Amino acid sequence: MGNPPNACPDLSPISYLYKIVNNLSLNTLRHEKVKQQYAAHLLRTTSEDIAETDFNSIDLKQLSSAIDAAIAELPEQMRIIFELRKSEGLKYAEIASRLNISIKTVDTQISRAMIKLKEKLSKFLLFIIVLIFSLLLKK
Repeated sequence: MGNPPNACPDLSPISYLYKIVNNLSLNTLRHEKVKQQYAAHLLRTTSEDIAETDFNSIDLKQLSSAIDAAIAELPEQMRIIFELRKSEGLKYAEIASRLNISIKTVDTQISRAMIKLKEKLSKFLLFIIVLIFSLLLKK
């Protein structure tokens, strides 16, 4: 079989394979360290940007109004089911019984409502995530 190209003629095939695996492992570890450093840098710079914009640009009243508006835009049955679950804290079976629908319908409507709300409120999502991370980093 012979030695691979660019290999030292002194190394056995097993030693050569060991060397390859060792080098690949070291390269992977180095790359992971670079990725972690970049993530930390990104988190630091994003946190600084949020600190500079101040909480007045996106205050809690604005977020609350956006949530209320998004819920109001849901189709009627979906909105009613969602409000019974989230506002009144009813279980799926209780909602199904009260509205005379199946538990599966309640489950489906809640899932669809969450998807619609996530879409409508997505502009606030990045702000909330970065805010949480920046608060965690300060601890």
